[in-house]
Amino acid sequence: MKKIKWFVIGILVLCSILLLCASGQAVTNEEYTYTVTMADHGNNISLAMSNFSNMLKIVSEKGIDDTVMIAKLITSVASLDTIAGQAKDIPCPSVFKESNKCYLQAMECIHEFCDLFMRALLNDDADEMNEAFDLIPIATKFINQSLNLLESEMDGLF
Repeated sequence: MKKIKWFVIGILVLCSILLLCASGQAVTNEEYTYTVTMADHGNNISLAMSNFSNMLKIVSEKGIDDTVMIAKLITSVASLDTIAGQAKDIPCPSVFKESNKCYLQAMECIHEFCDLFMRALLNDDADEMNEAFDLIPIATKFINQSLNLLESEMDGLF
């Protein structure tokens, strides 16, 4: 759960920086639209990750035999995967190219996590489940890199 918490914190910081950038005065319409859209995406992925974390906690408390909760957990993973996949469709202005690249790598890690998690759940494979959760810190690392690059990119705008 700590892995998920740090990912969510990173996303929230990224959203805050993007919103600050969007409220700046020296940005083009394309840059403004990008920052607002990315802030929304960051909020959505953060909410989806939190929802997944809550479902996982409930399932671990109630047990794997609760089929209704398992179905809700699967739905939360599918939602997380869908939202992560939407990031690649957001048009990125060239000024944010490097931070966007790292953000997309984080979303790819989340996609891989979702795939591995589902496969591990269906196959009752603990090793694969651990492999899935090992991707969360990698995604967090990419989010942190994206934040650092975004700060540099924003310095160039103002």
